[in-house]
Amino acid sequence: MHRWSELFIPTLREAPADAEVASHRFLVRAGYIRQLAAGIYSYLFFGQRSLNKVMGIVRQEMDKIGQEFFLPALNPREVWEASGRWSVMGDNMFRLKDRKGADLCLGMTHEEVMTEIARKELRSYKQLPQIWYQIQTKFRDEPRPKAGLLRVRQFTMKDAYSFDIDPAGLVVSYEKHYATYCKIFDRCGLKYLVVEAHSGAMGGSQSHEFMVKTNAGEDLVATCSKCDYAANLDKAVSTLDAVEDLAPEGDGKPLEVHTPGQKTIEDVARFLGVSPKNKIKTLALMAEEKVGGGKTGEAKVKLRPVVVLVRGDHQMNEAKLGAVIGGLEVRPMTAEEIDQVFHSPAGYLGPIGLANIARALDDKIGNSRFGEGVLLFVDKALEGRKNLIAGANKEDYHVKNVTPGVTFEPTAYADLRNVEVGETCPKCDGKISLDHAVEIGHIFKLGYRYSESMGARVLDKNGKEVTPIMGSYGIGIERISLVFRLFRETGSAFAVVQNFAKRALRFPKRGYGGAWNGKLVWGRLTHTRVLCMLKNPSYAGVYVFGRYQYHQQISTTGEIQKKMRAVAMPDWRVQLRQHHDGYISWDEFLENGKRLEKNRTNGEATMLSGPAREGLALLQGLLLCGNCGHAITVRYTGNGGIYPSYLCNRQRREGLATKDCMSFRCDLLDAVVSEEVLKALRPAELQLALGALRELEVRDQAILRQWQMRLERAEYEVALAERRYQEVDPSNRLVANTLERRWNETLLHLQDLKKQAADFRRKEARVFTPEQKAKVLALARDFPSLWHAPSTQAKDRKRMLRLLIKDITVNKLVEQRQLSVHIRWQGGACTDLFVQIPPSAAGRHRYRSPIVDRIRDLACSLLDAQIADQLNREGCTSAKGKSYTGKMIRWIRWRYQIPLARLKKSEELTVQQVAKQFGVSDGVVYYWIEHNVIQARRLNPGMPCWITLTAADERKLGRLGAQFKPNSFGFLT
Repeated sequence: MHRWSELFIPTLREAPADAEVASHRFLVRAGYIRQLAAGIYSYLFFGQRSLNKVMGIVRQEMDKIGQEFFLPALNPREVWEASGRWSVMGDNMFRLKDRKGADLCLGMTHEEVMTEIARKELRSYKQLPQIWYQIQTKFRDEPRPKAGLLRVRQFTMKDAYSFDIDPAGLVVSYEKHYATYCKIFDRCGLKYLVVEAHSGAMGGSQSHEFMVKTNAGEDLVATCSKCDYAANLDKAVSTLDAVEDLAPEGDGKPLEVHTPGQKTIEDVARFLGVSPKNKIKTLALMAEEKVGGGKTGEAKVKLRPVVVLVRGDHQMNEAKLGAVIGGLEVRPMTAEEIDQVFHSPAGYLGPIGLANIARALDDKIGNSRFGEGVLLFVDKALEGRKNLIAGANKEDYHVKNVTPGVTFEPTAYADLRNVEVGETCPKCDGKISLDHAVEIGHIFKLGYRYSESMGARVLDKNGKEVTPIMGSYGIGIERISLVFRLFRETGSAFAVVQNFAKRALRFPKRGYGGAWNGKLVWGRLTHTRVLCMLKNPSYAGVYVFGRYQYHQQISTTGEIQKKMRAVAMPDWRVQLRQHHDGYISWDEFLENGKRLEKNRTNGEATMLSGPAREGLALLQGLLLCGNCGHAITVRYTGNGGIYPSYLCNRQRREGLATKDCMSFRCDLLDAVVSEEVLKALRPAELQLALGALRELEVRDQAILRQWQMRLERAEYEVALAERRYQEVDPSNRLVANTLERRWNETLLHLQDLKKQAADFRRKEARVFTPEQKAKVLALARDFPSLWHAPSTQAKDRKRMLRLLIKDITVNKLVEQRQLSVHIRWQGGACTDLFVQIPPSAAGRHRYRSPIVDRIRDLACSLLDAQIADQLNREGCTSAKGKSYTGKMIRWIRWRYQIPLARLKKSEELTVQQVAKQFGVSDGVVYYWIEHNVIQARRLNPGMPCWITLTAADERKLGRLGAQFKPNSFGFLT
């Protein structure tokens, strides 16, 4: 237990500039983490506390199926060389030497170390299966660490490994981990996807990733809109729509066509008038295979050309290619390498004429069993296609009538392309969508790769030596904590719902009864669900009994009703703290309760004095939204709640809309409805007062009679208990003690009941004396005065309104700036009203129609400055009470599209007209005006020049114009 004042929690007002994603900003600002270097973070108190909670959940579930180890992070080179991964890992692995010069590395994963233990310790099938796991720090030399904890160089990971005697046993271990991972992520409250995945450098025959959708994710996940298909982009496949092949040209044999300067797919397709779907895109790559080395020497790099052909509008997936060629690293060919392999410059590459194409030695793609030569792989989207267009391996030429398998024979066909949004699902007719996601777990069927290469052997039932089969299973601890903390750190229940709705996330709920009994049902997270979670102490690891209890009360009709009500925390019967692992601490649970109370806008701190829900808004509880049909609520904001407003935000609160249905000031509608009520009551004020008084008296008398009957029953039970006690034989002590206890209980119950009845009479009962009735009747004769009297409280007006009005439906007409009000009275009559909404601050400063029309009239003959002077002489002022200026008039003309006055005389010409008449440019005419060759009139700077020409001017300009005309060489003479 720590005092808050003693904790080190270095919070920040602003997030660092390099914090790109929301989770990174939250973690740094809240004091969870601090950056030491690029991709290296220190976990402070809150960060480590949260991390430990996630690790606790992981340990609890993993201990049910496996045993926890703790392996060294520092590994010798020999174990990694034994598996062949010392060279495969490349620059991603941290490598170092000790003082003796021995090579070491910081472990990225621990398949090698686990296999080494199994090789030395496992001897017989009787020791299998085994599942070993650890929670350990891992290291990866990321080239570009970013996004906070999403891509780092040092991270915490749970990695597990299974050893089985045969593939059937591996399937059992794999399914155990699959189910355990689902339990872990369900307990962490994550909405995750399980997708087919690419094994990458881990190797293996099958793998699945557990992904959480988020915009900060670096992976792309393909999902189907109709079925449960989901796969990582590196593993995803789709069904392509049929493409019509081109008709063969000539004799159908490869035909060279001249395509000068056309290098890209789009350029060639446009030049030849075909679709890119009928083109072959050629990708020239070079695979780098490291061979040799050993303990004493460095590995040598062997280069091997790899040519990949995909459809013109498709993109190659590098991970899929890596799976085909056994995980070798590839890079684009250099210009010299392209010339050596294709004998052609880039832009015109194709499969025609390629020499020494390698052949597949078997049908198993992915085990690098290919012959020597150039590896030529064709994407399956091109398999069966005819008459395609490809590069001719000759500058400025392409080839038509190219058919894979006929025109050339590839090394192999394989799925090498990225799926695209909108393509058809491979399982159904649904459409594929792509979303960013973060990997939180990954499970692999490793097979025999590590156990075979490192020499692990056991004896089977027949005494024969066999190789155990392995599986590998990882969870990124920080990523679970990251998503879970983001859920907790949003600040309010409403913000949590908005966050889930914005990201289109779903939330689990346990089903009770029916086909879904006991199962998790994923659906939309609601505001009510969030509040229930925040108020439930079980999420803090506390077992509680007695949070709610049934309460019996007498209704207005005299019936006994049983209702559930919450019990104050000090009165809970059982509280067992640390009963189980919680998501939050008990102190955080209490702080959440205080935060929720402060978030309320209808609490005691934001309302005037009086009972709860009894503020100044008269129509609270009577209004219905005409848009969504839900109740319109009240918000008491500003100056202690004396300016309330009506608001309908139900759909936005539940994540179904991005903005409120409507909001408006309370006083606008309250005043209008009050007047309607007074108008409806004038003909029968006295009768209404008498009827209401009689109804209240009858109702109160009925309730008081029920109280009296309860008291009489309690008194009878007291008398009965007393008589039974008096009649018992004193020698029978056990019976006497029991009867005495019952007598005391009935006395206490009677005393408590009398207290409750007295409180009811004092607070609720409406029993009037004759003097009080006379005063009420006198006030009823002047009901409007009573309604508007300062002594009449808002809660009294509300009670009177509820006796008269059943409900009020409101629609906000935005364009008309009106409220459409439909009042439904208790008797069944209806009234429709329209309430004008006052203009906004901008609207109050808007120019009215008379002044705009006046400016429109003056603009026919006056300039802007002249219009301003005229309006000022007439005593007009602007919308803000200022004198008019030319700039104001110019803005008003622009705003209301008032054209400028046409002050040009009929005999005057424009600059353009003069230039056209004498065959010169506009600049020449402006030159004549500037040097007084001709006379022009310009009213103000920036306005056009108007020119009046005489006959002499026309003759003179005719001679001058000839001098400025261009000669046959294009020069002015």
